[in-house]
Amino acid sequence: MPFLKDVSPTSINLQVYEGATIPDVTLSGTLDGDLSVLFGKTVYVFITIPDPLFATGITPATFNNTTPNGAVKLRGLVAPKGAKTYSGNLTIKVCLDSNCQTQLGNSNYPVPYSIVVKPAPPLPTISVVTDQLAYRQTATLTLTGKNLDSVLKVACFGCVNVTEIGVGTSTQRKFTAKITGTGTVPLYVDTVDNVRTSIGTLTVPTPPSPQVSINTTMGNIVMELNPVKAPVSVDNFLNYVESKSYAGTIFHRVINNFVIQGGGYTPALAPIPTFTPILLESDVSLKNQRGTVAMARTSEPNTATSQFFINVVDNPSLNANFPGVDGYAVFGKVLSGMDVVDKIKAVTTKSSGGFNDVPVTPIVINSVIQIQ
Repeated sequence: MPFLKDVSPTSINLQVYEGATIPDVTLSGTLDGDLSVLFGKTVYVFITIPDPLFATGITPATFNNTTPNGAVKLRGLVAPKGAKTYSGNLTIKVCLDSNCQTQLGNSNYPVPYSIVVKPAPPLPTISVVTDQLAYRQTATLTLTGKNLDSVLKVACFGCVNVTEIGVGTSTQRKFTAKITGTGTVPLYVDTVDNVRTSIGTLTVPTPPSPQVSINTTMGNIVMELNPVKAPVSVDNFLNYVESKSYAGTIFHRVINNFVIQGGGYTPALAPIPTFTPILLESDVSLKNQRGTVAMARTSEPNTATSQFFINVVDNPSLNANFPGVDGYAVFGKVLSGMDVVDKIKAVTTKSSGGFNDVPVTPIVINSVIQIQ
C-alpha cells in the first residue's frame, strides 16, 4: 500500500496579531510504495487540526505512478482574540474515497505547529472626508486622525484603483479611488500588522442602470447592466466599451440551446488586447437565465477579461454553488433584441483554428456604445 513521506514544511511556526488573518500554508508531500494502485485515480487528503486556526477538510488530488507528488493549501482563518500560543500536531490522512474508508499507509501523518497570537497594537482613529461620490468617477478620500502611519492600505468594497497621493503623515493620509459600487459602500483600512478595521461607509447615489447597444451584422441588441449586484463586472465591461475594444470582434462561440459568446476575438480568431482579469462576482441572487448576460472566464475563478455571453436558455449549471469560487457572473440582461440573439444562436457553425462552434459566416460586433 502506498504511504506518505517527505511532508514539507516539517513544522509550522507563525506569529500573528489577534484579529489578523493567519497566513496560508502550503503542505507538500510524496507518495511512496506500490503506486500502481493509484494510477488514474483521485485520492483525498484529509487534514485535521485541534485549534481553530485554518480551514481544514477534504482536498481531492490526482496522483499517478510517474508523478507521486502533491500539495494542499491550508487557508488561514482570523486569529482568535486574546494573546495565546497554540501548539500541537495537525494530522494528514490520504484516502482512496471521500469518506476515508480506505486509507493509505502511515495514516494520521503528524505535522507539529506553533502559532503565537500576540496582542493587537493600538488601532488608528480615523475620520474620512470625500470630495465627491459619483458612480464610476474618481473620488479623493482624506483620512485624518491618529496613528495613521500604521495604515498599510485602504480597502473599499465598491472601489477600484485605490492609490495613495502625496506623502502621508501620522495624522493625515490621502487616497484616490474609482467608485464602482452604489448605495452603501463599506470602507476599511488594513494596518501594517495585517489587521482589517472598518472605518465606516460611503454613500454613493445610485444612478439609472447603464444600458448599452450592441450593433452586429445580424441586428442590434440592447442590454441593461446591474452595477448594484455586479459592480466589478459592470465597470470592467464598460471599460471595454469606452475603449472601443469590442468594435470588430465577433461572436466566436455559438451553441444553440446554450449560449452565444463573444468580445474576445477578431474574425481571424486573433485575441484582442485585454485589461487585468477581474474578481468573480457569482452572486447567487443573479441566475444564468434566458436573456441574461454574464462574464466568460477560464476554468479558474478571477480570470474574466473582455469576453461575455448571452444565455439563450436557462442554464442552472452555470450558477454558483459557492459565490466567488464557482459559477459565472451575471451582470446584466437583454432589454431588446432577443430576436437577434435567437437568429444568431441558429446559425451554422464549424470547427476552426482550434475553436469549436464558430459561425461559418462571421457575426461581427460593429460597435458597442453606452446609451444610458
